Amino acid sequence: MALGLAYLTDDDKHSEVPWLRWGGLAVLLSAEVLLLSFRFDAATLAGQGDCWARLVELARFLPQLALVTLTATLIFGEPSLQAEIQRAIRLSDRSHVWWPWCLLQIGLFILFVSVTAIVFEQGGALAFIALWAAAWLLLALAVFAVWCFTVFSPAAWFALLGRHRRIVLACIGMGLLSLGAGLLSDQFWRPLGQSTLWFVSGLLHLFRDDTLIIPAELIVGTSRFSVAIAPACSGYEGLGLAWVFVGTFLWWSRKELRWPNAWLLLPVATALMWFSNGLRITTLILIGSWGWKDVALGGFHSQAGWIAFNVIALGVVIVARRSPFFSSARINERGAEIDPTAVYLMPFLALVAAIMVTGAFTSGFDWLYPLRIVAVAVVFAFFAKEYRRLVWKWSWSAAGIGVLVFALWTLLEPASIKETSSNPLTMGLAKLPTGYAAAWLVSRIIGSVLAVPFAEELAFRGYLIRRLQATDFTAVPATQFSWFSLLASSALFGALHPGRWIAATLAGSLYGLALNHRGNVVDAVLAHAVTNALIAVAVLATGRWSLWS
Repeated sequence: MALGLAYLTDDDKHSEVPWLRWGGLAVLLSAEVLLLSFRFDAATLAGQGDCWARLVELARFLPQLALVTLTATLIFGEPSLQAEIQRAIRLSDRSHVWWPWCLLQIGLFILFVSVTAIVFEQGGALAFIALWAAAWLLLALAVFAVWCFTVFSPAAWFALLGRHRRIVLACIGMGLLSLGAGLLSDQFWRPLGQSTLWFVSGLLHLFRDDTLIIPAELIVGTSRFSVAIAPACSGYEGLGLAWVFVGTFLWWSRKELRWPNAWLLLPVATALMWFSNGLRITTLILIGSWGWKDVALGGFHSQAGWIAFNVIALGVVIVARRSPFFSSARINERGAEIDPTAVYLMPFLALVAAIMVTGAFTSGFDWLYPLRIVAVAVVFAFFAKEYRRLVWKWSWSAAGIGVLVFALWTLLEPASIKETSSNPLTMGLAKLPTGYAAAWLVSRIIGSVLAVPFAEELAFRGYLIRRLQATDFTAVPATQFSWFSLLASSALFGALHPGRWIAATLAGSLYGLALNHRGNVVDAVLAHAVTNALIAVAVLATGRWSLWS
């Protein structure tokens, strides 16, 4: 670590991480991957025996390889890469203009979607198809490369990879090894198919009365939707991936771990992967049974397993490093500094991440809405000590602003939005079991009144309105703001509400005034919560479900 930090100045060591920009770029890339997953299916090329078809079909593993490599880098490259990343952040803040790269990336992605449609849907009838396939692969790499250049400049990337090419190549090799282990593990883990079958069947009985199970053929499901637990799609490859990752971690951190306690990480990771695979299959069947077969067989089927694997891999490593049962390294928590940017932005980023993930598993109606509350609650618990320092006091002026925003919101409700029985929310609720529909409504109210105001106000009024005035936003008093910072932060807040941009922008401005009145961000949270509480009452009392759309 000392050698890695030797060339950094004090300013470099304390560079502010651009969480908002990075979070937005992560959402952009994830949305693009999910769009491709829903729109196209590499299986359509399986019947074509040409080399180009096999090449394009194998390219579907590239996002998975990138995700696994990133996870490996986070786990095994953190000590050696931390200093260089800090330096890249510093250089990026000084000279990197990222938005032209972002616009170029979006343009290339649109072109890539068009070429993908041609190759996947017209490939067999195209002349010079090999050239089309090569262009498709080059475009895919270009889209990802340009996205990387929105994070750091090309020069920063070349410096980063040049100084740490060994660890990066090692993590890429580990990603390839993990993919290979996953593909080879299906036969080894096939005996677990029966246990998975009965586990999924037991979970389905909690939600459905029409559970169907055929043990001889490993078929499980309901009368409306069923699946065969085949090795190719069972998720057992996650077990092989987990063994490679955890096994490598045990060797890599062998001097920091407590033995033989650390050996328990292997069966723990295996059990978690098996359990998450059962949950994935159960959720897939429920989604299909509730009428969203395209969602079940599209983005959810292709992405859920990989998301679960990376979450479990990182989770096991984080717990192992922080737990005194597994790790012998002492962590000086008293001396650890909390990044104020993370305190203000992480609830919002967690909320956005939850929306992104649940969006992969739903279509039109977000039946996984409760996960948004869980995501924000986890961040709140992590930074609870910091949030307790806020002044949590009632303010009648803030409540009055919340009532005013509610009046403006309903007054400016688009006339084009009409209440119909085909509203996605009403249709989605009608398809849910009665008990879960009631629980969903309760969670929707809790999310609207508590989680969303807390996450959004900390990000926009607590952080952004001050960050637009100074790089060190903590040095800006909450009672101080410029008209530019107020209007710009409010306009960005309004952009989160397409179709209601004017109302949301006005709301953001009024919440900003609530903050300015006493200099307390809790007043903005309170005003927002009052507005959303009144909207929830209006929805339930009048049946205007479109107010929640």
